[in-house]
Amino acid sequence: MPNIGTRANAAASGYGFSTQLGPFTLTWSPGPAGSPFTTGSYSGVDFTASATVTVTGRAKDIEYVVVAGGGGGGSGLVTGGGGGAGGYRSGTLTGVGGGSYTVTVGGGGSGSAGYSSTSGSDSVFSSITSNGGGSGSFGDGPDGYANTGGSGGGGSGGLIGVSHTSGQSGNTPPTSPPQGNSGGDGRANSGPSTGSGGGGGGSAAAGSIGPSAAVGGNGGNGTATNIKSPTPLTLAGGGGGAGRATRGSGGTGGGGAGAKTDPTTTTAVNGTANTGGGGGGGIISRPAPAGGPIASASGGSGRVIIRWLT
Repeated sequence: MPNIGTRANAAASGYGFSTQLGPFTLTWSPGPAGSPFTTGSYSGVDFTASATVTVTGRAKDIEYVVVAGGGGGGSGLVTGGGGGAGGYRSGTLTGVGGGSYTVTVGGGGSGSAGYSSTSGSDSVFSSITSNGGGSGSFGDGPDGYANTGGSGGGGSGGLIGVSHTSGQSGNTPPTSPPQGNSGGDGRANSGPSTGSGGGGGGSAAAGSIGPSAAVGGNGGNGTATNIKSPTPLTLAGGGGGAGRATRGSGGTGGGGAGAKTDPTTTTAVNGTANTGGGGGGGIISRPAPAGGPIASASGGSGRVIIRWLT
C-alpha cells in the first residue's frame, strides 16, 4: 500500500514512493489507483480509479479537485446533442485526521448508435460529491431528451415532423460554487435538411447552439487547475453536437467532437479518459446511398486529485 507522510528520507516503494517526516501519513489501496506527486511545498495523489484512503497522525487541510464522469453523446432520429461534462468541484477540506476516506472515480456515460446513451457516474472524495454529466438528446420524445447533471447534455436537431429539443441544466443537484453549466439547445431544421445538435455543457461555460441548421454546437469549455503543477491542467469540457456539414467541437478539458455527414462522414469522438469530458453527438439517419447510423461517443471517466502542505 503506497503511503505519503512528508518528503524527508523518500524511498521508492511499489507504485509511488514512501515518505516519512512527522506524524501525518496518508495511504491508499489499491496502489495502482493513485499516483503520488510533489509540487512546490505540497505532496499529493492523483487518483484515476477508485480507492480507499487512510490517514494517520495529526490532522491536515487537504485541497481537492473532484471531477465526475462525462455524459455520453446523443444519437437519434436526426442529429444528437453532445454529452455534458462531469461535475467539477474544488476546495479544501479542513482538519482531515485519522480515519478512512472514500475515493470514487466515476465512469463516463456510454454513447450509442441510437436511443440509448447514458449519463456519467458521480465521483466522490470524503464528503464531496461531483455529479455525472448528463447525456445528450437523441430525439423529441420524453425518453429522448437530454439529461441534467454536473453539466447538462445538449439538445438534438429537428427534421420535418420532428421537433428540435432543448439542452438541459447543469449544476444538478446544485452546489456552491456551481459544478457545471447547461447544454446548448438543438437547432430546428431548415426545409428538408436536418437541424444541428447542441453542445454539452462544460464546467467553465455552457454548451452552444449551432450557428446554423447544418453546423453543430460546440461543447462548453472546462476548468483549468494548478493543483498538480504550475502548468494548468484543464478538465471537464462538454461534448460537441452533431452537424450535417460541420460538427461541433469538444470543449477544452477532454470534450469529444460530434459527428458529421456531408460531404464526407466523420465519426463522433469519445471524451478523454480521466478528464470528465462529454462525448460527441452522433447521427442515426443518413441519406442514401451511405445509409446506417453514426454512433454517438462515450464520455470520459472522472478524476480525483488531492494535495496538502508538507
